[in-house]
Amino acid sequence: EINSRRIYNEINMFNGIFSNSIFLGIVVASLFFQVFTVEFGGTVFRTVQLDVYAWGMCLAIGAFSLLLGVFQRTIPASLFGGSQPGGPVDASRRAPRREDADNDAL
Repeated sequence: EINSRRIYNEINMFNGIFSNSIFLGIVVASLFFQVFTVEFGGTVFRTVQLDVYAWGMCLAIGAFSLLLGVFQRTIPASLFGGSQPGGPVDASRRAPRREDADNDAL
C-alpha cells in the first residue's frame, strides 16, 4: 500500500502520508484485519498465533519491500522500452480515450 502511493518515480513515498486520512484509514484497517486474522483466525483461516520473533520477521520483510520500491524507482523505464513519467507515450501503446471510442462508433 505504501509503495503504491507514488506513481511518478518519486523516491520519498512517505511524503504527505499523514495528510491523506482515507489512506491512513485503509492502512490501519488492513493492519487490524491482518493481525486479527493471524491471531484469532484459528480454524476458520487455518492460522496459528505468531510469537514476537515471527512478527518481527514479518515487519522486517515488509520493510525490505519498501527498500525494493525505492530501488525500483531509481531504474529508468527507458531501459525496458517504457516512457519516462510525463514524457511522450507511444500512441500504439496507450489505452484509447473515451472520445476516441465514441467517434469510432459513428
